[in-house]
Amino acid sequence: MISVNAQTPNVAAETALKALLDEDLDATLRRNPIQATVRGIPGYGHLLPDVSPAELEREHARERRALERLRALDAKAFHGQDRISYELLRDKMELAVEAQQFTAAEALVLSTLGGLQTFMPRAAQVTPFRKADDYRDYIRRLRAMPKLVDDTIERLKPGLASGWALAFINSFDEVTMTVFIAAPGTETLPVRMFLYIQDNIDPLVT
Repeated sequence: MISVNAQTPNVAAETALKALLDEDLDATLRRNPIQATVRGIPGYGHLLPDVSPAELEREHARERRALERLRALDAKAFHGQDRISYELLRDKMELAVEAQQFTAAEALVLSTLGGLQTFMPRAAQVTPFRKADDYRDYIRRLRAMPKLVDDTIERLKPGLASGWALAFINSFDEVTMTVFIAAPGTETLPVRMFLYIQDNIDPLVT
C-alpha cells in the first residue's frame, strides 16, 4: 500500500509543472494573441502582440526563471504524459535562453511573412463577430495599433542604423552607382569627393 507521504513529493512536482505549463501557454498566447482568437480561447481577443523592448526583456527574464524552476524539479518524479511535457518544456526553455545571446535577431519583428502589416487583416479573418463583445475587442485592437507601430519601429532601429552604416561604407566603392541613384539636387559625400578630385589635387580627400 502506497502511503500519502510517499505520494506528496510527486504531487508537489506535478503541481509545479502544471503551473509552469500554464504560465508558458499564457506567455505564448500573449505574444501571438491571434492564435488565441483562432482557437476560441477567451481573454486575448482584445490584445495585440507587445513587441516593446521592455516586454522583450520581461519575457527573457521569465524564460530564465522558468528554466531555473524546471531544473529544480526531479525528472524522475514524472511519468507518462507529465514526463513528456516536462522534457519538452525544459528543451523549449533551454533553447529560448540560449537564443538570448543572439541580440541581433531581436530586430526581426517585421518581414514579408508577417508583422504589423498582416496582423489586423488576419484578425479580421479569424474573429468570429458573433457577439457585441467580439466587435468591441476588434475595435480595441484597432485602437492599440499606434503603439504596435511605435514599438515595431523602436525594435527596428538597431537594424536600420547598421544597414545605413553598411550602405554608407559601401557607397565609397560604388561611386558610379551612387551618381545614378542619387536624387536630383542631392550631392552625397562620395559624389562630392569624386567631383572635388576632378579639379583638385588635395590629400585631404584621403
